[in-house]
Amino acid sequence: MMLHLQDVVVTKVPMREVRKLGKDGHQTSIVTTNPMLTVEVIASSMFARWGQENWLRYMRQDYAIDKIIQYSTDEIDKDFKVVNREYNNITAQIKKEKGKLVRKEAEMYEHQEKNPLLTANEKEKENKKWMKKHLELFEEIQKEKSLIVDLENKRKEIPYKITISQMPESVRYNRIDQESKMLMNVLKMICYRAETALAQLLAPHYKRSDQEIRMLIKSMIRTPVNMEVDRKQETLNITLFPLSNLRSNEAISKICDKLNETKTIYPDTNLTLNYKIATIKIDPEHET
Repeated sequence: MMLHLQDVVVTKVPMREVRKLGKDGHQTSIVTTNPMLTVEVIASSMFARWGQENWLRYMRQDYAIDKIIQYSTDEIDKDFKVVNREYNNITAQIKKEKGKLVRKEAEMYEHQEKNPLLTANEKEKENKKWMKKHLELFEEIQKEKSLIVDLENKRKEIPYKITISQMPESVRYNRIDQESKMLMNVLKMICYRAETALAQLLAPHYKRSDQEIRMLIKSMIRTPVNMEVDRKQETLNITLFPLSNLRSNEAISKICDKLNETKTIYPDTNLTLNYKIATIKIDPEHET
């Protein structure tokens, strides 16, 4: 990598910035306050994050890792402090009213620019019309300011944080039961690691491995199989149905050979797992 380190100051805080220059001239930057890390470690952290984000995206799309497993809830410690909902509601209302005030003041400014007294062709009728609108806007602005002051005073009387026990029963926070969720996530991660291991076995035998390897592995996993016990040979024969094209079938056949070399015993039995992919024989007389 082409890396460059320089000292920078962000909001009066001294930091170190590492930039990577790509072949196309694009620069990628990362900043840190850690004075001890080497340039290489900082740069590797930057690109490791991309790998983590890609992994999370893949797990959400293909393994539904963020899916709610069940809707049972656990009570949160009643002494645990949280931001007061009422405080937040008033803060949101203040923000809304301030937005209205800004719009009214902008309207007042625009109206001021149309003051007929500033023009040479002033007319009494236009003066009265302008003054009426001016007074209406002024009154609305004063009402908004008064309402904002009242809301801010009301918010001062409300604590910013309260304990769970102080919350009304109808809106009291609970949390989704985590035990089942953690168990399912562990199983999904084990499946992902198995998929990754198969992908690594398949990669040397598949030309477009960097683009299609995951899709092929998923197709293989979802493919129906025949399972047959051979007591004489003490094997459990697993025959995969063929996939849609010869290239994929040849690559999976290589994986089967690799797996068979491990001579894995099926748990709690003396049967050795034996994998193969079925082949379709075509009669030459009926070949089209």
